Amino acid sequence: MEKDFHGRLSSVRMERLRRICWVISGVVLCAIGLIPLAIGGALMALSNLAKRDMTLIQPPPGTYTPPNFNGRFKMVTLNLSALPEWITVKNQLRTLDERIDQFIQYINENPIYDCICLQELFDQSAIRKIIEKCRKNYPYMLLDAGPRTAGMNSGLAILSKYPLSSPSFSQFREAEDDDAWANKGVLAAKLNLTEDNHVAILDTHFQSGYSRPCFSAIRDRAVEGIQTLYDTLPIVETAEEVFTAGDLNIHEFDDDLDRDGQRIPKEEWVQKGNFFHTVNHTYPLDKEKPEGVGASLEGTAWKKDSPHTLWNIDHPELWNLKHNRLDYILCLKRPGRTVPEGQVRRNIEIGRCSDHVGVEGEFNLSF
Repeated sequence: MEKDFHGRLSSVRMERLRRICWVISGVVLCAIGLIPLAIGGALMALSNLAKRDMTLIQPPPGTYTPPNFNGRFKMVTLNLSALPEWITVKNQLRTLDERIDQFIQYINENPIYDCICLQELFDQSAIRKIIEKCRKNYPYMLLDAGPRTAGMNSGLAILSKYPLSSPSFSQFREAEDDDAWANKGVLAAKLNLTEDNHVAILDTHFQSGYSRPCFSAIRDRAVEGIQTLYDTLPIVETAEEVFTAGDLNIHEFDDDLDRDGQRIPKEEWVQKGNFFHTVNHTYPLDKEKPEGVGASLEGTAWKKDSPHTLWNIDHPELWNLKHNRLDYILCLKRPGRTVPEGQVRRNIEIGRCSDHVGVEGEFNLSF
C-alpha cells in the first residue's frame, strides 16, 4: 500500500515535471521564434540608417555637354501629386500613369527649364519612368530623397540640364496627421551653370493642413529650419544666387495670416523671417478665367466634375480658386546683394497632370 502511494506520488511529480518542461520548452521555442523577428527588426532599422539619402543620376562621362549659360536662369516648381494609386483614387484624381506620362510629354516637348523642382514624387514606378524618359533633356537628377522602409520618402526631386553636386537632404523634425507618412524636409544641391559659377537650389514641402493651430506652428519652424540651412550649408556661402522652391502650404485660412484681426498678405508671411526676397517678382492675379479651367476643373488632374480645388490659380469669380497660391520660388536676401531681376508666374500647362498649377521663375544672372 505504501509502495502504491509512493508510486502514485511519483507519477504525479513526473506529470508536473513534464508540464513544467512543456512550459519551458514553449517559452524557449517562442524566444527562438522571436529571435529572427528581432534580428529582422534590427536589420530593418539599420537599413533605414544605412540607406542612401537620395538617388543621384548623372550622364556617363563624355556623353553630354551642358548648354552654354546665356545669363537667363529659368526654373519651375510643381507638386506632382504622384501618390500611391489608392490615394489617387480616394482623392478623385486621374490615374497616376496617365498623369506622369502627361508630365513627361510636356517637359520633353518643352525643354525650356534649366531646373525643375518637384514635390510629392513618392511613387517608385513614377520615379523610374521619369529617370528613363527624361534623361535626354535633364540628364542630372536627384530623386527618392529621404527613403524609408516604413512610410514614404520626402517626395522631393530636382531635375537639371546642368551638373548637380554637393547634394544633401535635411529632414524636418515635426510632422502631423497624414504628413507623418512622408519624410518631408529640404533637398539641396549646387547647380553648376559654368565651371566657376553656381546657384544653390533648395527644394522643400511644408506641413499641410489648416484645421489645427499646430499645423501653422510646424510651418513656422520649417521656415526657421531653412534659415539654419542658409547659415550652415557650404553651397549657400559660395553661390551666386540661392533659390528656394516648393509647396509651402501657406493658405488664407492659416492662423499666421491674422494679425490683430487684420489679414496679412501671403507675400508678407513668406518674408516674415526677413531673409527671402520677393521684390520685383510678379505673380499676377488672373483677370480672366484661365483657359481650360472651370468650376469642374476639366482638363486638369481631377476627374470630370470633381469638386476639388486646383492650387496656384487666383480668380475672383471662382470661389474655390481664389487666393489659392501655395507654391513659391524665393531668392535669399543677402547683405550687399540685390535681388536678381526676374518674374515669377504660373504655368497651367505643366500643371495639368497635377492638382497644383506649376509656378515658374525666370531670372537675370550676371557673372
